[in-house]
Amino acid sequence: MKLGNLFSNPFAIGTFILASGSVLVSIGIWIGKVNNDRDSFKSFMEEIEADFRQILQRLPRQSSQFASPLSLTPDGEKISEDLGAKEWAKQIARTLEKHAANKEPFEIHEITENYVSREFKPTDEMDRKIRSCIYEYGMKRRQITDVLQIELRDALLETTKQKKPSE
Repeated sequence: MKLGNLFSNPFAIGTFILASGSVLVSIGIWIGKVNNDRDSFKSFMEEIEADFRQILQRLPRQSSQFASPLSLTPDGEKISEDLGAKEWAKQIARTLEKHAANKEPFEIHEITENYVSREFKPTDEMDRKIRSCIYEYGMKRRQITDVLQIELRDALLETTKQKKPSE
């Protein structure tokens, strides 16, 4: 049977139309299912994202990042502002400058760590600011004093004309 004769037969035309319609309906149904699955997946991912955010909110806040060398997190930056840590660090760096002369950055880090953990005696005003930050940020005292140590390290590196980690 020739192709021209195929379309002259009404039964063949009807079969062709039914088959084409069936294929188009099947494709439409399939597209609907795909779109429904995509919508379900989107809502599933939004739910997972909300659950993930809840989990992250339960984790303890951090003032410093665990990268090397230590640097401040966004919370650490806020704490630094609340404490006036940059100004404090510049003052203390002048007194430690002679100890840091000709030292490597890791040695300066050790000097500032020792200073903050062993020698640092906060004024009443600074102690009040530290306690306020402990309360406001839900952190431990060490996390707050880590901010002071990092700012002191950066100030001492600047005073000794060395490159700060953030540069």
